[in-house]
Amino acid sequence: MAYNQQNSYSEGDDDGADNERGDQLEHIMLSYQWDNQKLVEKVYNYLTQHSIPVWMDKNGGMQDNVFLSMSQGVQRCFALVCFLTPAYQNSANCKKELTYALDTDTPVIPCIIGSKEEGIKWKPSDWLGMSISNLLYIDFSQVDDKNFESKCQELIQRLVPYLSS
Repeated sequence: MAYNQQNSYSEGDDDGADNERGDQLEHIMLSYQWDNQKLVEKVYNYLTQHSIPVWMDKNGGMQDNVFLSMSQGVQRCFALVCFLTPAYQNSANCKKELTYALDTDTPVIPCIIGSKEEGIKWKPSDWLGMSISNLLYIDFSQVDDKNFESKCQELIQRLVPYLSS
């Protein structure tokens, strides 16, 4: 499968080979804390409208066993896109998802949403700051209707190398 320049994800000459984690790569995984579900769902809709397969817990990714669903989501993803906030940093499940992705050498694209408190510029710290310290993030902190599409296009451009492999 490959992402082509016409903004679509298509079946190509891919033989469906398994990834180095032992499972077939199937999707991009969105990792977020539920307080930001509205924005992440909007990103999910944008990506799927551009024919990019996306795993999101709310949209069929989560089954009865939460940890099994999360681990399979990570194992089968081309890349994990995490939406970072103070609540994400404080969430045990978000920490498990991101840590597992890093431990399995899954590519990670951090998107910083930041704090809901006006005028506060939040920056990841503690375990989260250390986990993403060497990664280039996308700034979603000031996303609005005017720049939403450009932020999503920036995300797609960061995803293309993983979708094309």
